[in-house]
Amino acid sequence: MLENKFYKILNINQSDDCSYSIIIQLCVDCDVYNGHFPGHAIAPGVCNIQLVRECVEKILSKSLQIDNIKQVKFLTLVEPSIGNVYSVNLSINKSDKIDVVAHMSLDTTDCMTIKMSLI
Repeated sequence: MLENKFYKILNINQSDDCSYSIIIQLCVDCDVYNGHFPGHAIAPGVCNIQLVRECVEKILSKSLQIDNIKQVKFLTLVEPSIGNVYSVNLSINKSDKIDVVAHMSLDTTDCMTIKMSLI
């Protein structure tokens, strides 16, 4: 789990049955930044994907695994030195699998979009 190590959830707001807005704060003193990259910290994409998964787990109050990632786009580097409070907007649709569309952004700058299924 990366929560409270790599990031902290500041707020979760549900706008309708399947849409959520989450405000997260990156933990700038996290050890992951010592290796990625020393002197120029960048949040690893795999950690951002895990962050989204953990947010869905928290909302649904259940442990989940990634079944597949249909699409992921890293649009801008996530650099905690530039800003460490990000928003994650989620659309969660439950069927036989849990389909998730997520957008991570800093202010008005999109950083990542992902479409994935969880089980």
